[in-house]
Amino acid sequence: MKHLIILIILFSIPAVIKPDDELKDYYIYGYTIVSDLRLRSEPNLKSSVIGVISKSEKVQILSISKTKTTAKIKDKDISAPWYKISYNGKTAWVFGGAVSLSSPPDKEYENIISNTYEGYTIATGDGKKILLPNTNFDLSKNDFDCTFHEFQKFHKGINFFQFVKYFYGGSNDSYPEIILVNADNGNKLKIPGEIYVSPRNNYIASAYYYEPGGSGILEIYKFEKGVLNKIYSKHFFRIIFRSAEWISPNKLRIGFIRDWNQQEKEYVMYEIGKELAIPDK
Repeated sequence: MKHLIILIILFSIPAVIKPDDELKDYYIYGYTIVSDLRLRSEPNLKSSVIGVISKSEKVQILSISKTKTTAKIKDKDISAPWYKISYNGKTAWVFGGAVSLSSPPDKEYENIISNTYEGYTIATGDGKKILLPNTNFDLSKNDFDCTFHEFQKFHKGINFFQFVKYFYGGSNDSYPEIILVNADNGNKLKIPGEIYVSPRNNYIASAYYYEPGGSGILEIYKFEKGVLNKIYSKHFFRIIFRSAEWISPNKLRIGFIRDWNQQEKEYVMYEIGKELAIPDK
């Protein structure tokens, strides 16, 4: 689920970047990261408190203040703007540093993955802290630009966390990327398409369609000693990959179409160590 929060740091714009409720059609969302977050009548610490909101609640952003406030969140000083939010049919102002554009990780991993204003922080097995930062956020001439991460799953067999990085905005509109982070050492791998892990957890396939080039792309990664290395990559002009499935430890069944009007998928088989060929129609 895509959801967005906007942080603007421009100084030649009005006190509120967008008039009240002008953002409502953007469906910009965030998640509260502290308990009993105070809802205020105005975007400052001196305004009256009109309620509280609990942790991990989803809120819609309606407008954003130009003025930034510094406050301590989770024992860290955070400088952030204020957000006017809609929650349970009511509107109020909240301190933006207490809101994250990334959704909370599964409870099973909440002691490993910390969700903050800056993005996700992953505590690795060797004591490192790896940050997957969200851009906090720029207003282009035509639209809002931002990137944000969202936790997807943990691949136990290869010991990697999987995140997706989303791009949004008039000048920053790209396809989502898959980010894999090793739970032991924090090694990261960026993969531009959906991934498929082999039955023995020793290979990862990524089969996707790259629209700017009009090509289907297959990439194969081999997992060895905690590291993923790309061992195969091939582009297929005007082929649109739609699915993939490992049918054995070294054979991948790939579904594709030749144009967007094709109703039924065709299938081709790729085997590790061999070339993939797609016959002409």
